[in-house]
Amino acid sequence: MKRYNLLDSFIGEPNPQMEGAAAQGASQDAMELAVRGGKMTILVPHAISDADVLKSDFLGGRTPWEIELELEGGMRLTLWLPDGPTCADLRWKAE
Repeated sequence: MKRYNLLDSFIGEPNPQMEGAAAQGASQDAMELAVRGGKMTILVPHAISDADVLKSDFLGGRTPWEIELELEGGMRLTLWLPDGPTCADLRWKAE
């Protein structure tokens, strides 16, 4: 697990209203959890080939997705997107 303060890691123009003691406790931390495994299930029409399913234009459509990730420590995260990735920022990269 990796955790860091977003305000401390920001590089750019400082905010003079949020410096020093005034900034403490006002920001958020980012926490990165390692993914140990998982699976993704999508519903596809029977007639579509595997190669066509893996094209990003199909996966970006409105097909339902279920994503299950196994995180460090044994925690499982399940994400159900009934209309596909229309309301989430999911990035697909085929090799």
